[in-house]
Amino acid sequence: MVLHLPNGRMEGNPMASIEKTLGVRLTSRFHHTAAKILAAARG
Repeated sequence: MVLHLPNGRMEGNPMASIEKTLGVRLTSRFHHTAAKILAAARG
């Protein structure tokens, strides 16, 4: 899932809303961090 943040900011905690809706615990990362993790996993 990708959340686009207008002006780099978001009101409230979007992760909490998504966790409640899906009934699971989640984590989030910036796109560049996720790309680094994926590259390390591939390497």
